[in-house]
Amino acid sequence: MFNFTVHIVTPDRIRELNKAHRGKDKATDVLSFPLLDIKAGQAPTRENFPLDFNPETGEIELGDIVINQDEKEKEFLIQHGLQHLLGYHHDDHEEDK
Repeated sequence: MFNFTVHIVTPDRIRELNKAHRGKDKATDVLSFPLLDIKAGQAPTRENFPLDFNPETGEIELGDIVINQDEKEKEFLIQHGLQHLLGYHHDDHEEDK
């Protein structure tokens, strides 16, 4: 099982996070904060990531997704953010495929 947290925040808050973590002083639609350092297509498993495995629940913690509350397509943005938690990034065009 995998676990991740979704935070719905104000445009001002996502702007603060975007500036602090990406150096971009503007509001954005979604930010992802992965806890795992995995490559696209690599399955997160207890063996691969034992420090992020919770033995009480059996879950692997993937990270956090932050969504701008003003965005309408929140379900899409959650899926988009989850792709980032799983190692897919915009800057690698092969991975985008």
